[in-house]
Amino acid sequence: MAKKSKSQSGDEPKQGSSKENKKHKRETLLRLEARLDEMQAQLQQAGEERAQLLSLLQQAAQERVYLQSQLEWVLYRLEQGNVGPTEEQSETYQYSEVGIDYSELQNLLESGKWQKADRQTWEVMLKAAGREKEGWLTVEDIQNFPCTDLRTIDWLWEHYSNGHFGLSVQQSIWQSSNTSYTDFCDCIGWRVRGGWLYYNELRFNLNATAGHLPVLAWRQRACYGVGKCTASESISHLSARLSTCNLP
Repeated sequence: MAKKSKSQSGDEPKQGSSKENKKHKRETLLRLEARLDEMQAQLQQAGEERAQLLSLLQQAAQERVYLQSQLEWVLYRLEQGNVGPTEEQSETYQYSEVGIDYSELQNLLESGKWQKADRQTWEVMLKAAGREKEGWLTVEDIQNFPCTDLRTIDWLWEHYSNGHFGLSVQQSIWQSSNTSYTDFCDCIGWRVRGGWLYYNELRFNLNATAGHLPVLAWRQRACYGVGKCTASESISHLSARLSTCNLP
């Protein structure tokens, strides 16, 4: 009986079938890889959307804290009555216990020169505390700072910024932030997206966040203090002094 040829033995169909299987596997693998790429892209997009949502939630929380602090501040002012100067006094409200002339600060604020006014505020505070040579305030300097001068500085900032800036605005936000320096800086814009701002990165205009100015706790970067005090300690002691001096 004659032997079957290779073509008759069925080897050719098996080889063809093997090629088809390999082709099918490659196509399946390509589809899986394409699907995996698609899923990774979807995950990346979802992560970005989640980050944006978290940022919006954080911003909303900060705005809520600010609005709450502003409400408390307004209610306090209503309860206290007229805590500032009268209309007749408003143009010349320059009171000082230690003979400080606040006319230059007043002129700078009235002209909207916020950065120069901020630097002038620092200078007059050093002068009022007798610390011009040292260039920074100790805890004792803050605790004993003249109340009349503190009220004058606060009123000038508040008056010429229409309540947008000032020490009492900052104090109200500080208290609403549960005295957390990080939260406080997030609320007033000294820290943005987890990054501590340098002085030259601040916004010296009324588009800045409420309470953004003046800067008294630090002079270089918001996470640093001045002298032997940390920025957080300076804010805490200043807030306590404001309360002692009957400022909100």
